[in-house]
Amino acid sequence: MNQPSRIYTTDKVLTLNTANGLATMDQRARVSVPELDEVIEPLVMESSPAVLSVGARVVEHGYSFIWEPYRNNPFLVLPDGRRLDCVSRNNVPYVKKGSVPYA
Repeated sequence: MNQPSRIYTTDKVLTLNTANGLATMDQRARVSVPELDEVIEPLVMESSPAVLSVGARVVEHGYSFIWEPYRNNPFLVLPDGRRLDCVSRNNVPYVKKGSVPYA
């Protein structure tokens, strides 16, 4: 069965300063993130990994982000108080696919 495309063109065009110079973005995608119980709409960028803004999760969505000094196990506290453990690779936190938040 064919599913409709989750990628769509926005009215708001953004120009970002990337490692490869300026890049103009005018597409977003609807993406489910079951680990966070969210549907997000990130920018679609060619040759870019999928990323979430920790700052946006904290400031705009009510999350907390905890990473204790000298530790390698950061975690998110979801707005409902549940904890979601993250993994760290090269000092970059990741939400591990299939992770389940817990109390």
